[in-house]
Amino acid sequence: MKKILCVLSAGLLAAGAAQAANITYADGTIINDAQTIGGEDRLLQNAAATVTITNGGSLAITTTTTTAGSLIGQAAEVAFIIDGGAFNLNSSANLILGNGTGGDGTIDLRDGTLSLTTTGDIALGRDAATGVITIRGGTAALDQPFFDTYFPADPGFGSIDFADKIGGGASDGTLTIAGADLAYYQGLYAGDDLTFNGDNSAAFNTVFSVTGSTLSVIPEPATLGMVAAFGGGILFIRRRFMI
Repeated sequence: MKKILCVLSAGLLAAGAAQAANITYADGTIINDAQTIGGEDRLLQNAAATVTITNGGSLAITTTTTTAGSLIGQAAEVAFIIDGGAFNLNSSANLILGNGTGGDGTIDLRDGTLSLTTTGDIALGRDAATGVITIRGGTAALDQPFFDTYFPADPGFGSIDFADKIGGGASDGTLTIAGADLAYYQGLYAGDDLTFNGDNSAAFNTVFSVTGSTLSVIPEPATLGMVAAFGGGILFIRRRFMI
């Protein structure tokens, strides 16, 4: 009887191990509902794909595996577009954005939320690959990432770029990195790890503003002018009615 129980237990364990999977998405996938990758499953994109998370959609990675974690861009280019939805990593696993030759990875935050918090590591660009987080709008929060040299022997090209919104206008997104301050962001900017529309030639304080640990783009002069004109118009109307 004991032998039978042992065999059954071994079989159940083997079945449980077999259930762990590498989750991928087909090119053009639109996520408009709540999806979770958890347990020992992991996100491992190894085929070219563009995946969009829209309003009402969310992708939560809560996987507990520490063997490879989640790889966005693995032997093929992969882009996750967040356009009103949410991308959340809250796990003990690593996240590598851009892994291996030809495996470039991009997270394009247009609106919504990006939250990358993990007891593992966050790496942008590894082994000749490019890994870029593009912020056009919305809110991004993450633990301090590794850029380029997650494995020093296998450098890549990683960065965070505040890019113009689709259709025009400067990014109105925000980035909060745990424990960051003005000097930290200035260091990223000086080292090409932080850019504004792919460039870092302008003086940091003419492009970015830092409040606590949160980084944002300084509004364009034209935008400031519109705000001032609107405020002036409101004051004018108020005075007219008070006369």
